Amino acid sequence: AVFVLVTHDESRLPATLKSRAARLNLSRVPSREIAEWLAVRGVKAADREQAVEIAEGRPGRALQWLAEPDVRAAVQSAAHLVERFLSSRSAGEAFAALEAEAKRCEASDDPLQAWRDSLGLWNSSLRHAFLSDPSRALHLGQVFAFAERHLGGPVSPRIWLELGLVRYASGAAPVFPAHLPSTFPYPLPLS
Repeated sequence: AVFVLVTHDESRLPATLKSRAARLNLSRVPSREIAEWLAVRGVKAADREQAVEIAEGRPGRALQWLAEPDVRAAVQSAAHLVERFLSSRSAGEAFAALEAEAKRCEASDDPLQAWRDSLGLWNSSLRHAFLSDPSRALHLGQVFAFAERHLGGPVSPRIWLELGLVRYASGAAPVFPAHLPSTFPYPLPLS
């Protein structure tokens, strides 16, 4: 028997499991190849371009987006929510943007998976919106990453998001920059 385990964050796996597993890194499919693949399937050029953009290297995601109206609606909803986050100038505005989605995730049959799906869609939408406001998008990305890192913990992701959104909306420096490499050695040597 062969067991195939898939993870997005290898650091969360127990050491005993990692020591007994062979690692196989998979990469995303180049956009050009997905576009060619969709063209062979007869997808119109306009739909193909959008599907490739949404897919971000995942051919199955492109097919889902083309075939399932619910997926299209979820992608559009995530893009709208990220736009609201990016344009919010107060914590109240950011919380109002988060409210409906947080209630939907918490009321789901599997809240953990609902949060994981939402954060994935938000991150994807944020990558597409990055050029409009890079500094705010980077900060918002850090808020999403911190909430995602704490999925499955004892505290709801909504709390982590709200904590990050308070600082984000106020324009304060991110409170969670520990995962980013420092430009200078810390502490700086005194001469």
